Amino acid sequence: MMLGQYVLAIRSSLDSGESPRKIIAALERDHGAQLKLIGGTYHLCLATITGTSRASGDVLLEAWMRAAQRQVELERAR
Repeated sequence: MMLGQYVLAIRSSLDSGESPRKIIAALERDHGAQLKLIGGTYHLCLATITGTSRASGDVLLEAWMRAAQRQVELERAR
């Protein structure tokens, strides 16, 4: 799956009311995402992109999506 597709899938899941915990668990199980807590900060690593947040759940997913979107925009600019 490409970064843009991950962003759309996560956004769709959040918008449909799916639990952020379930979304993250599915990303870990099905796509090799890694969730870590380091020094009080959550790190969600998926498809070479890392999003960080002091909170987990939807805040962390939003952080990951922002980081992924920045990468997509950088790749388009090349």
